[in-house]
Amino acid sequence: MSALSVAEQERGMVRVFALDMPERDLARLTNPGQTDPSPQATVAMLVGLDWLEEGGFEIFETDVLGELGLAGYLRDGGGVAEETLAAAKMRLNAFDGPVLILYSRAFGGKAATLTPGPGVTHLGSFAEDSPPVIYEKLPSAAASGAPVSGAAPEPAKPNPHLNVLLAILALPLAAIIIGLIFYGVLK
Repeated sequence: MSALSVAEQERGMVRVFALDMPERDLARLTNPGQTDPSPQATVAMLVGLDWLEEGGFEIFETDVLGELGLAGYLRDGGGVAEETLAAAKMRLNAFDGPVLILYSRAFGGKAATLTPGPGVTHLGSFAEDSPPVIYEKLPSAAASGAPVSGAAPEPAKPNPHLNVLLAILALPLAAIIIGLIFYGVLK
């Protein structure tokens, strides 16, 4: 299989791979034990890398998708447009077995070259459907840089309740100090 390139700062790509591996190895990926390597490290090794960002991939059996199918999962769960999946829909839905889905965030914005190892077959790469960004004028005059009408707000006035609280706390302290002075003078 030929190598797949990942561009620097890539966003919005979903790569799908079929995994052909023994059931026990797949179980170690989806539910690792205490002594197993992290799934992150193992998946990186499967695609010929030495690192992957956490949370940038999924591994599951396609039979858990039921009638939705792999193409439906990529559309509904992966954000891939129906039109983008049209050419590969039949092939994706016909696939039955474990899959690895790699999202662009798995590469952390770094360029990479994927060289899938034995038992890892590239099923397709798909662009996520991202709506165009529309900049609308904000309705407030403040948003356009217009000066705000009116004078600047007055600074907050001190709370009278705080003054009462301080007086209540200071009076017993003052009484103790005066008592100590009288006690020292009269002694």
